[in-house]
Amino acid sequence: MRVRGLIGCLGLALLATGACAQEAAGPPVHEKPEGEVARAQFTRGIVDREPVDRVTVLPNDETTLYYFTELRRLAGHTVLHRWRYKGQVLAEVAFKVGGPRWRVYSRKTLLPSQLGRWEVEVVDRDTGWPLRVDYFEYAAAPAPTPEASSPVAGETTGAAGGDAGGSGTASTTTPLPASSEVPAASPSAGAETGPDTGAATGAASSGSGSAGATDPASGEAATAP
Repeated sequence: MRVRGLIGCLGLALLATGACAQEAAGPPVHEKPEGEVARAQFTRGIVDREPVDRVTVLPNDETTLYYFTELRRLAGHTVLHRWRYKGQVLAEVAFKVGGPRWRVYSRKTLLPSQLGRWEVEVVDRDTGWPLRVDYFEYAAAPAPTPEASSPVAGETTGAAGGDAGGSGTASTTTPLPASSEVPAASPSAGAETGPDTGAATGAASSGSGSAGATDPASGEAATAP
């Protein structure tokens, strides 16, 4: 009986040790996928499934930015674009990869007040492995330089001699003949309205700040020719 009791206790101890070890190991870890992100960049637009430029710093009078990626050997996987700002995920766009070479992009509308560093992480959702991280800086746009408005010369009816340093309206007096009456004054000429330097620039477009917006026409994954 004593031997049986010892064997039972030993068995229970082994079971408990195995359960603790399994709990400590956590969920199963997936192997890193063989695929990769062959190309990635921020851009102001996409034409024929290709980026039109490369952006690393975007002024905040522009409120739309694209993130383009070319994926290789990830057919059948689902890949995510995670847009982060100040550590918070503001958008997550998923793409089902349909071939060995697959080009995709996501589009984000930014608020002019969201200045600073942004990042987009490319993640294989099936395995949880991160594939790439890229960054761009959203910076305050330079203040517009007010244009200097030159005065407009006024109309003259005789010898020149408008008031130097005047406001753009020149007037002259024609000597009167001894027997003539005073002629009626002509309307002021040369009045000018300068550019409205108080007009707002860089106003947010409609729908500004909506997270995860993709191009409704072709924002999903696109097959390369």
